[in-house]
Amino acid sequence: MKIKVSKRRKNRTAGSWRVVLNNKDFGEVDLLNIYTPLYAVAIWWKKPLTLKQRKYRLKRWIGKKERVFDHWWRMRFDKEPVYYILSSTDCDCVEVTSYGSSESYKEHYEWMNDESEWEWVEGRTAIDIISEEQWLYEVREYGQSSSRDRVMEAYENGRGNSVII
Repeated sequence: MKIKVSKRRKNRTAGSWRVVLNNKDFGEVDLLNIYTPLYAVAIWWKKPLTLKQRKYRLKRWIGKKERVFDHWWRMRFDKEPVYYILSSTDCDCVEVTSYGSSESYKEHYEWMNDESEWEWVEGRTAIDIISEEQWLYEVREYGQSSSRDRVMEAYENGRGNSVII
C-alpha cells in the first residue's frame, strides 16, 4: 500500500494537502492544520487484524447478537412474572426498600423505561431481579416496603453529629 500526502505546490502558505493512495488521487484536503497528513494516513491506513483480535471481535459480536435475541425473545414470548427489589437512598440518608412484581418481562421493561415513574428519585437507586421464593420471603418478613432514616437513628442513639452508613 502506497500512501502519498503532499503539500500543494502553487501556494505553500495555504493549508491544502493532496492525498494519493495506491495511485488513486483523493483530491485536496483544505484544512489549516499541520496534522492533516496524519489524519489522512489514519483514515486510509488499516493494519490487518491479528488472530487474537479477530477472535475477540467475533466473541463480542456474537455476545451482542445473543443479548439482542434474548431481549427480543423475552419481549415477545416470556409471560412469566418478574419479581424485583427496589432500593433507594436520598440526600437526607433515608433508605427506602420496596418489593414488587410485574406480570411479564415486557411489562417490567416498559415500567423501567417510563420516565414519569422515576420522578420521585433523589439519589442512588437500584433495581435487582430476584426469585419468587426470595420475593415471598422478603414480603413476608418486611412487608411490601420499608424505610429507614439514618439521621434520625443517629440522633436517637446519641450520635447526633455523625451518621454511620
